Amino acid sequence: MTRQKVVAITACPTGIAHTFMAANKIAAWGEENNVIVKVETQGSDGVKNKLSRQDIASADAVILAIDVPIQDAERFDNVPHLKIRTQELIKNTDRYLRQALAMDKTVTAACEEQEEARSAWQTFIGHIMAAISYMLPVVVLGGLLMAVAKITGQFIPIAGTPFEVLDKLGFMVIKFMYPVFAMYLAFSIAGKPALIPGLIGGIMSDEVYKRFFDLDGFMPSGFFGAIAIGFFVGHLVQWLNNTINVRAQLTTIKTMLIVPLCTGITLVIVMQYLINPFFGAINQAMVEFFTSAGDTGRGFYAMMIAAGTAFDLGGPINKAAGSVALGLTASAKPSI
Repeated sequence: MTRQKVVAITACPTGIAHTFMAANKIAAWGEENNVIVKVETQGSDGVKNKLSRQDIASADAVILAIDVPIQDAERFDNVPHLKIRTQELIKNTDRYLRQALAMDKTVTAACEEQEEARSAWQTFIGHIMAAISYMLPVVVLGGLLMAVAKITGQFIPIAGTPFEVLDKLGFMVIKFMYPVFAMYLAFSIAGKPALIPGLIGGIMSDEVYKRFFDLDGFMPSGFFGAIAIGFFVGHLVQWLNNTINVRAQLTTIKTMLIVPLCTGITLVIVMQYLINPFFGAINQAMVEFFTSAGDTGRGFYAMMIAAGTAFDLGGPINKAAGSVALGLTASAKPSI
């Protein structure tokens, strides 16, 4: 009897945990059920065990257990496949593997994906997770550079040495975590046309904007502002692309001039007069509260950060809390 064959791709926002957990679940299921399995992982270390077109064509079932856009997705054009989230596959491996094997294999034209219906909350979290996955390397690298410099400074003077440069450079890198977050949040929603508008919005939500324009009394909208402008820009670009219809010859003008110009003007107005004032006021109130509370306030804040990192291990709250904790090193001027 010919053994059945299943091929799959797994990819989660960070490319660390769920990507490989899902791959291991599929591999273990294959061994238990005498099914040939080949799983391509698109994780933080790149693409591993890549599926060829021959692998895909010869498979009895194709599964895309993904939470983010994947590389070379065109390989699956006109190929019947089951698309689900990594977390769902991990929880119900047997159910989804059998469902994929039971799918109609006679379809050779465009195939409508059998995808789990996603709620608005799941979609929201998916975009947030994708953006955080791009922001984390910025925070981690900046924090590591500063850590190396400060640890070295405990043993030798580092003023005027390359370690002083590392300290200041790490501080500067961390300042870009909100712009990078907003940029890739918008990208997750609307693709490449939303990248630079998202970056601009993220810059306006951060202290970089305050310092560049020397805005006295300005309180950046911070992480909340980056979330708000990322979603706003992403959906605005998506709406403009779907609404503005031009002849094929003018598509380049639309994508390179009309959409960016409309998005840029709109996002600046929204950030300047709506998002920054609103979330900036919230941030100011939080700063004043914790400052006035003294050591008690700092202790309470530390407890909130700790609770956030333990709340949903590997989830958006966990990653956001961890990023905030690392980002606190950039809340004051670097000292040598």
